[in-house]
Amino acid sequence: MESFKNPQQLPKTAKFQYLTLLKGMSYGTYYLAWCDQAIELLNYLIQKM
Repeated sequence: MESFKNPQQLPKTAKFQYLTLLKGMSYGTYYLAWCDQAIELLNYLIQKM
């Protein structure tokens, strides 16, 4: 995150942008992990048919 090299020194508005960006990235990472788990389970269930 090139624009946020030192978040402690950002103005208040930019700090909230930074936190929002982190939340979005965290959610995206969580969602992709969930998708991987769902695909793994579905593949397992298909193989048992």
